[in-house]
Amino acid sequence: MSANSNRRSDEGGSRRYEAYRQFSEQLITATTAERVAELVVGNVCALLDAEASALMTVEPLAGSQEQNWLNLPSAGPWNTMPKAVQRCIMEFALDQCQPIAVADAQAFLSKLNLPPAPEIHNFIAFPLCSGPICRGVVAACNLRSEVESSENLREGLSIARLAAHALDRVSLAALRDRESRMFEAILERTNSHVAYLDCNFNFVVVNSTYERGCGHTREELIGRNHFEFFPNEENEETFTRVRDTGIPAEFREKPFEYPDQPDRGVTYWDWVLTPVKDERGVVEGLVLSLTDVTDSVCARNRVLSEERNRTRLAETLAIEVNHRMKNNLMMVAGMLSRQIREMTVSRDCASLLGTALARLRSIAAVHAQLYEARTDKVELLDACRRIAHESCEAFSAGDIDVAVDGKEVWYASNIATSLCIVSNELMTNAIKHGGVDADGRRRIRIEVIPESELLRLRIWNSGNPVPRDFDVSRCQTLGLQLAREIAVGQFGGALHLHPEDSGTTAEVILSGESLGEVAANPTRGM
Repeated sequence: MSANSNRRSDEGGSRRYEAYRQFSEQLITATTAERVAELVVGNVCALLDAEASALMTVEPLAGSQEQNWLNLPSAGPWNTMPKAVQRCIMEFALDQCQPIAVADAQAFLSKLNLPPAPEIHNFIAFPLCSGPICRGVVAACNLRSEVESSENLREGLSIARLAAHALDRVSLAALRDRESRMFEAILERTNSHVAYLDCNFNFVVVNSTYERGCGHTREELIGRNHFEFFPNEENEETFTRVRDTGIPAEFREKPFEYPDQPDRGVTYWDWVLTPVKDERGVVEGLVLSLTDVTDSVCARNRVLSEERNRTRLAETLAIEVNHRMKNNLMMVAGMLSRQIREMTVSRDCASLLGTALARLRSIAAVHAQLYEARTDKVELLDACRRIAHESCEAFSAGDIDVAVDGKEVWYASNIATSLCIVSNELMTNAIKHGGVDADGRRRIRIEVIPESELLRLRIWNSGNPVPRDFDVSRCQTLGLQLAREIAVGQFGGALHLHPEDSGTTAEVILSGESLGEVAANPTRGM
């Protein structure tokens, strides 16, 4: 080979190397698939010493109306071929997934039953493969050198690899850009205050809601520490625990005061702190999502405060009603007692007036306890003591020895009132019909016996025992009829009178279930 030939060969090699270098640099700076396609089509001819080139991508480029469309030069042999032929050449290389060099283009087209393309003498095609992913095909036609030469194959493979990597890079960048826009759109359209922090709790991203709500601009926040703006030892411990354990934390209506904005007062927040982990499960950041619930908490607190005020008012009114009711009943009882003392009446009339007086005083005793206890419950044992005292006063029976024993038991006022009426009627019956014992003393014993499933109310009087077959249901006295109506009719219990210890015992037995049912339905116990 002559010196001139060697020199021309070296010069040609240098030009191709420089063209290849520039092509590589241009691909590195390409930011879109369209730009990559433009660079490949524009440089393949120079790098392979070909007349024309073309590129087909598997995914459509922006603005393309057809998928897998060819990015062709403005003129040249490729433009004169039917589209079917263009596609066939490209798709054949794509299917083979390896370089194809064809020295006789017409024979190749004939073998595939395709129309002839006399303007195409030879061609070479390379799939744009990056690992298992094939992005498309680049082809060149009418090469001036031997199309199947190792140099052309080597150059073509290098071009294809560079183009495939460039398409991968811009595709990934486009995907990240889409994800970023989608992420930003989601962040900006949520009502929650959202911030992304790194593992040192520095702000990386905040949405507009967070920016407006915290009182600082995005520029002030990004890159600076969360607790520089919002110092809180308890919250910092929570952030540290979530970062170190990878376990999310969630709080409801957590109070917070802005140190630099005291005029906002106490605010309340629902917030979730979620760790973001990499593919190895290592925490690489935290997402803080907050919802301001201050208005709803304050509204609920106002309602609760108003409800408490109404409850206190109702309790005050109830106490006042009980006080006035007790005073009115005692005033009527006092007037009736005075009439009994000042009038000359028959024994029967005095008994009736005494019974009425005892009933008034027993109900007054219930209201007195309600007033004193300032509650809507009555303690039955204490109420029975009061009733026993008032009954003896009503009948001027101060000579009777009365003992009240048992255990304390509390009932709602509607239940206790009915039980006190029963106690008063049986106490009145014991005063009227009892007698003296062997010692010549008149005695009455009241027992309140609460058991696990029952309540027993027993009133014993000395003397004049009833017959063993005494039937309360056949008794015509108003007091026993009233006591039976309450015990049996209202509470579904039982009332028995039987002789005991040379006297008479009246026993009321009520089930706990029945008393509970009356408590749930107060009108039954009235």
